Amino acid sequence: MASSRHPSHQASLSLVEGIYDCVFEPDRWGSQLQRLCASTGAEAATLVMHELGTRSAMLPHRACTDPSLALSYINRYARMNPHLEAVRNRSAIGEITTSHQVLGADAFRRSRFFQEWCEPAGIGDLAIAVIMRSPTHVGTVGFARGTSASAFDPAAIDHLGTIVPHLARAARLGALVQEERTANRAFTAVVEQLTVAAIVVDRSGRVVRANAAGDELMSEGAVILSRERRLRFVDAAAEQAFHRALTQTERVPAFIGAEDSEGSRRLVTVLPPADAADGHAVVLIGRPQEALGGASRVLMDYYSLTPAEYRVLAAMIEGLSPNEVAERLNLAIATVRTHIRRVLEKTGTSRQADLMCEVARALPPIRI
Repeated sequence: MASSRHPSHQASLSLVEGIYDCVFEPDRWGSQLQRLCASTGAEAATLVMHELGTRSAMLPHRACTDPSLALSYINRYARMNPHLEAVRNRSAIGEITTSHQVLGADAFRRSRFFQEWCEPAGIGDLAIAVIMRSPTHVGTVGFARGTSASAFDPAAIDHLGTIVPHLARAARLGALVQEERTANRAFTAVVEQLTVAAIVVDRSGRVVRANAAGDELMSEGAVILSRERRLRFVDAAAEQAFHRALTQTERVPAFIGAEDSEGSRRLVTVLPPADAADGHAVVLIGRPQEALGGASRVLMDYYSLTPAEYRVLAAMIEGLSPNEVAERLNLAIATVRTHIRRVLEKTGTSRQADLMCEVARALPPIRI
């Protein structure tokens, strides 16, 4: 017969420490549940998330559980578990109950759940506690003792009583950490898709991080470059304005006109260092006007342009005159002017300068 183990104070502290390690390293839950099994005389343990509406179950972490048995539980038998039915709606978070307590040993053994799943799996008793609850889900931790072992005794339940509150806190903290990590990954993915160069620097101008557009711009070296991880502007006047922006006391954006190596100007926006950002500043550098011509699908769909009208517009975005457009596209000047007139009508503009501003506003600031 399995008996409850009484871990020393130091061993208990180690168990609790291991539980909180799982908050930031969820892959450790399996080994930690295994340690908890050893300390409670259990043969298997699971963390299960139950969806209340569909009564379906997800098994994010387990220990000492046969994978096929775990799969059959979440796909079929979780819905049949009479013990779970009794605790998931009524038990308080952290309250521990056993199948023998809730149902009685004989009634539990007569249940279809026991006969079809527990007995073939060699499980004689279950201890279950609710560790998370929301309007749509209930999270539980469950420990199983084998049919050849005794039921969970008061000593084992008392020991679980000291552990389960930590499991509940760790589960809630882990959910918050996972939510934050997911949000950060999503935000990073969006920033990486921006066509605007976004570069985070410290107060000295050292580059802390840059998105793909920022890395490309520094690699090209036409507007900015990175020397010993320090952001440098090719334009000397812009370089001076940049460092003034990093040291200014007013927390207002600085707007800098920076010439590239070919004499074209770029608008640079510097969001100055802020205490909330650990003293980091953000540098934003827009794309050159000619780079707008690559998003044919967006412009054609948004303005209902024909392929011929788009080709004329794309050439105009590059700064070509109507005559130059006609020469490049091998069109008559009258045809080009007809296309320009239709493009102006469809975009609601009347001048080429207004058209360029309209196109710049229409395009999303992401890589397409």
